[in-house]
Amino acid sequence: MLDPDVKGVAQLNADKAIAKVLWYRVWSDQRRGWRYTNPNLEELGLIEARYLSLDELVADQAEFATAARELRDAPAATRREAYVVLFDAMRRSLAVSTEVLDGVVLDQIGNESRQSLREPWTIGQQERKRTASALMIDAPRREEAGLQGEPLVLRAGSRSALARKLNRSDFWGRRLPPDDYASVVRSMLDAAERYGIARLVPTVFERSGWRLAAEAVRFVAGAGRADGRNSNAYFTQLYETLADLLMAGGEGLFGFEGREHTAQGDQERRVWREWRFRWGDDDRESLAEKRTEMRQTGEADVFLPVLFCSPTMELGVDISALNAVYMRNVPPTPANYAQRSGRAGRSGQAALALTYCSAQGPHDQYYFNRRTAMVRGVIRPPAIELANRDLIEAHLNAVWLTEAGIELPSAIPNILELTDPSLKVRPDIATALTPEALTGRASAAMERVLDSVGTELADRAPWAADRRAFAQTTAARAFGRFSDGFDRWRQLYAGARAQLEEANRKSEIHGLPADERREAKARQAQAQEQIILLERGSSSGNTDFFSYRYLATEGFLPGYNFPRLPLYAFIPSGGYQGGNAAYLQRARFLAIAEFGPRSLIYHEGRAYRVNKARLRPELRTPECRLATDRLFICDNCGSAHAEEAERCMACGDSIAGVHPIFNILRIDNVETLPAERITANDEERQRQGFDIQTVFAWAKRDGAPDVERGVARDDDGPFLASITHPAH
Repeated sequence: MLDPDVKGVAQLNADKAIAKVLWYRVWSDQRRGWRYTNPNLEELGLIEARYLSLDELVADQAEFATAARELRDAPAATRREAYVVLFDAMRRSLAVSTEVLDGVVLDQIGNESRQSLREPWTIGQQERKRTASALMIDAPRREEAGLQGEPLVLRAGSRSALARKLNRSDFWGRRLPPDDYASVVRSMLDAAERYGIARLVPTVFERSGWRLAAEAVRFVAGAGRADGRNSNAYFTQLYETLADLLMAGGEGLFGFEGREHTAQGDQERRVWREWRFRWGDDDRESLAEKRTEMRQTGEADVFLPVLFCSPTMELGVDISALNAVYMRNVPPTPANYAQRSGRAGRSGQAALALTYCSAQGPHDQYYFNRRTAMVRGVIRPPAIELANRDLIEAHLNAVWLTEAGIELPSAIPNILELTDPSLKVRPDIATALTPEALTGRASAAMERVLDSVGTELADRAPWAADRRAFAQTTAARAFGRFSDGFDRWRQLYAGARAQLEEANRKSEIHGLPADERREAKARQAQAQEQIILLERGSSSGNTDFFSYRYLATEGFLPGYNFPRLPLYAFIPSGGYQGGNAAYLQRARFLAIAEFGPRSLIYHEGRAYRVNKARLRPELRTPECRLATDRLFICDNCGSAHAEEAERCMACGDSIAGVHPIFNILRIDNVETLPAERITANDEERQRQGFDIQTVFAWAKRDGAPDVERGVARDDDGPFLASITHPAH
């Protein structure tokens, strides 16, 4: 239950809710599918379905007096076998007449379950619910049914999968022609309807269909698989002892709960999980004080044995009782390895540090063969290229902001003018950042910073040869770059507002179909969630849209622990225990694969599938088409050119006549939907891959490629030409 301490009516409501949820799960689990993991009870031979009054029906010769000749002349045993094939197909396709497979009733059951129960015992708001289908002999064409309508149809025509099982010569003495086959099936269904086993029902396709009567189906203990094959011994034993495990407290089922501990989650939830994981006396007292608040957000207050961590656990978190660390890949450096493995055994006890080395990862395989170099490697101090122009400019921007003498509001909406369509910087902040004296004051301070790293800049930074001019130019451009730094936020905010307005407009249309109205409300809720996230800022810096942290990720301010110019993925609410909505960040070189179309993203115990890209307004043409680009790739060195050219900008080789790659689209932000709960085997079976082609291009600064060219010479003359592109 959501609150185990409730009594009386609240407990009765919880009992009713769990009964309805379990009844829905029983029927939805009948669906057909490939199940090598998590097989249902029937596939293990633990239960079998029986159909009431079936023996009486097949023995009632008068019932088939006017039926098709093949059915009328068939022995009762043959009729029974044919009926079992037909009814099993209907049951496994959910062509069953029961209220728990009705969409409207199912929404009501889901709402009741979420008010009284906790995950995973609820029917999730974003869960793809399974509703009843209907058997149709004259089914609509697949084009007419569409992707959403196809699951509502069990095709029983002469060329269907069911016909291959039912139209057999050992049933009828021959393979029946299409018309005779259809006549036999109709006669079978008509007789079953008169016995109350099947029902003729209307469908959304403006034609009638057939469903099993749920009250005519009984599930009884099975005696092994019907096909005689061996069942999965592990799942058979698990299911047979499941009730005993639950009665004993469920330790064997729920004892290994694991939760995330990453910077993408709320700081408060991370602290709660540290208390649960540490489980000391002080931690239990803190949990008791926060119990009500934790339950409202769906966080349990019991011992948590496993934490799945990002490098947030690498520094600053000390759990003395921790005795095992598992690293899913080899850390980047020995210093990282020492920090991560050093989380365990901090009280002097023995500890285990286990590192998994990917078979396909060059870095992992290198250190797998040179383990000592990682475990006992030399910890070198970090190195920073001080002549990196982007790094220098970010620090100079920070100097400019300091010289302005104002503290930015933590929330971005307090920096931008939301009532202005362009979302420009608020006039009071713009005035404070654009006085004439600020440029001179800031450029003088910037020049002092440049002088402090003058040795590093002297040989490797031709762009800073005139430091005074560089400082003055940077100071003069600072406000424009400050404003441009919020363009990503403006795009996200404008997109969310547009989605909200469109959803509001659509929800007010009279006579809108129920499914479209539900979709409009869902989009309305998602847009509101996005706006709340974008408007939220915290001085603790634990939100992606805290003003200073955001400017660091956009490259305007220095930020060594945040990905620069990341790609954002919106995660709607409704994950683990109804978790809050969130924006996840990934560096671009990771996001191209992890945030690709239809990719799965895991967050807070739930999988989400990328279903949409949030496009910039300039990518839409007046004809409502995408304004895609094209790239010309040099066959010699692999550099990319946005425009057709005679020579490669990198190697100088001829690229005239190179066939371009069309329909190039740069994606900055994506949206997701909760993925259907599926088994690991189904997930692997449905996994989609991409052909990723890696190319490079020189960034341009002031209209020219931002590169440094060099030549290596010896006594015989030049032997190597180099082109260096500064890291960004």
